Amino acid sequence: MILHFVRILLFLCFAFPLFALEIPTSTVKSKEGFYTITYKNVNVDMDLLLNGYAIRSSVSEEDGQGQADLNLWILPGKNTISLRLVPRKDGKQRKGFEPSAEFSFIIAQKGQFPSEGEVVYSYQTKTESSSSIDSQWQTFEFDPPFLPPSLLWKKAEKIQLNPELQSSALQWVKSLHKELNRKKIDSIYPYFQFKLEDTSLARYYPTDPKSDKKDIQSLLKMTGASWKLDTKDLTFTVLCDGKVLLLTNSKAGDVLTAKDGISLPLYLSLVEGKWFLSR
Repeated sequence: MILHFVRILLFLCFAFPLFALEIPTSTVKSKEGFYTITYKNVNVDMDLLLNGYAIRSSVSEEDGQGQADLNLWILPGKNTISLRLVPRKDGKQRKGFEPSAEFSFIIAQKGQFPSEGEVVYSYQTKTESSSSIDSQWQTFEFDPPFLPPSLLWKKAEKIQLNPELQSSALQWVKSLHKELNRKKIDSIYPYFQFKLEDTSLARYYPTDPKSDKKDIQSLLKMTGASWKLDTKDLTFTVLCDGKVLLLTNSKAGDVLTAKDGISLPLYLSLVEGKWFLSR
């Protein structure tokens, strides 16, 4: 099998500018809580990333708005929000709407809703036409005033991508694919265990393996043995300072899919020499 082009996204130092706007966080009073980003794009496509994790992708070519919980993606030390606006093709522009994009970076204390949190930084841009859109990457850096609980950043090995490592990651995914279609929960749970436990930590609720297994069983009831793995045009993307490996197709889509539009994002990490789903 030919593994097509490898894309290593460690903030693409050649694609991004050499300077970044610093987001001040020294006055944030929260000592634990939640990081959130809200976004909106109209008549322009937007790539919005945190440490390489795609919050919003220009691949959609659609207007959109929403919010994302960032606790799983906050790193120790310097963190980077990256933004790029992409003009719409002529046939996909909405008449009567000026291209505009915005996002707000919010930090809420534990127990607060994101809407009750502190807006640490807001970005907004509006242009008269697609021709005046600046498509250069913009970066915004910040030091987190607190770190959400996580074992990943302490335990995960830094991934130095090479053909051998690509092959071992793909073999691991093939094994997961096989187990999903076998539908035996005790064989499947170890693939998900690290991710589920670390997600509980980052969101401040207790781990509950029994409940987690029930959730996986519910998913398997919906999918049956319909899981398919597409290994054509695989793309390997390293993000989060080398601690996470993402496997997608060349259009940034999930490669492990089931019926009714169900898919499983493949964010992998190496912990003690073994691959795990980590996010």
